[in-house]
Amino acid sequence: QKPFTSILYGNGPGFKVVDGGRENVSTIDYANSNYLAQSAVPLRMETHGGEDVAIFSKGPMAHLLHGVQEQNYIPHAMAYATCIGQNKRHCLSTNSASPSVALALHGLVAVLALRLLLC
Repeated sequence: QKPFTSILYGNGPGFKVVDGGRENVSTIDYANSNYLAQSAVPLRMETHGGEDVAIFSKGPMAHLLHGVQEQNYIPHAMAYATCIGQNKRHCLSTNSASPSVALALHGLVAVLALRLLLC
């Protein structure tokens, strides 16, 4: 049984095998400016960080994204808000003037949210 850090990277330069297994993190100097977090797959650079990312929403269905969310919740909330996927009953609501206008607004919100996430 070896200890592990709270942030583990799937890939990146922190991949290291010591005596046929992963490195024992209790022997690592985390204060060293050259410290590299452990990773499972060796790559020159990591492709996904472990830090928190802010996500903002405004407009229809904005209430779905507030506070702190797990990353796996975000695409589900976006799909629901934009009427993509399986749960679309709310999209046919008579509360809006026209379902097609509501769908267009939801689609616009999704595109803007993706742009913010990816840029």
